[in-house]
Amino acid sequence: MLFELKRKKRHRSVKMSKSRLLQRGALSMRRLSIGKKRFFLGFFALLMLFVALAIIEGGLRLFGFGYSTRFFLEREINGESVLTENHRFFWSFFPKSLSRSPQPIQLTSQKPKNTKRVIVFGESAAMGDPEPAFGLARILKFMLERRHPDHNWEVVNLAVTAINSHVIVPMARETARRVKSDFWCLYIGNNEVVGQFGPGTVFGTSQSNLRLIRASLAVKRTRIGQMANSFWEIVAARSKSEAEWAGMAMFTKHQVRRADPRLNGVYENFEANLSDVIAAGLRGGAKVFVSSVAVNLRGSSPFRSVMPESLSN
Repeated sequence: MLFELKRKKRHRSVKMSKSRLLQRGALSMRRLSIGKKRFFLGFFALLMLFVALAIIEGGLRLFGFGYSTRFFLEREINGESVLTENHRFFWSFFPKSLSRSPQPIQLTSQKPKNTKRVIVFGESAAMGDPEPAFGLARILKFMLERRHPDHNWEVVNLAVTAINSHVIVPMARETARRVKSDFWCLYIGNNEVVGQFGPGTVFGTSQSNLRLIRASLAVKRTRIGQMANSFWEIVAARSKSEAEWAGMAMFTKHQVRRADPRLNGVYENFEANLSDVIAAGLRGGAKVFVSSVAVNLRGSSPFRSVMPESLSN
């Protein structure tokens, strides 16, 4: 009798423990199912957002809104297919009122026979601003023709005033894909602080995170990004806050001290961008020459001095 009672009691406790386990399992499954539901709802919402943006982007392209953001445009001149510059390429990097353009370009994707082609990348110093006819590209062409008269030399000046390495990277990648060349000459680095995304820039906001910079540029190149940019330009025009080009005078109110901690990000980004430009040239089959930036403090001193913080305090 006593043994029978113990056995019933043990059986009852086993049943209770099993029911507790089942209740706990059901509760955990319910929690897991709620988590899954939230995950799938979030995923579905993101998917719908992506689909909606894709439809809007496709619709804008279908109805001809926007413009090409390629650096080269393909045209037919005198029955020959050539590549020319696209001034709208720079609208992703400048406000339209401040946008700069390269020298007129007209070249074929493939080189002419017995021709050595040199591509010059850089900013205003490489472009030869204010008179490109006496700039680096023309001087280099003259020297090469005198030194190596057995070849035809084609020196293409892709340097542009007020750009920096953030602009040159997409230019270089497209040039490597579309233009056959023998040599690249890189004379870049003058505008990393005052140019696009630098701490002293006048062309938008300063940013040191390279991934965010490239992501924002990718968005600006979409038709949706162009539509948003057009909207802000209309707002700026109505508020009369649209900037006008004023050369170096524009930067007088954007001084950057030598010890500014933001310069570390500038150096890191320039190193990464320069590596990407060199890699693009090598992939395109060109030999890449990198020139350090010339400094002439005696003949071209800084435009303005800033009192050291230790003295100003």
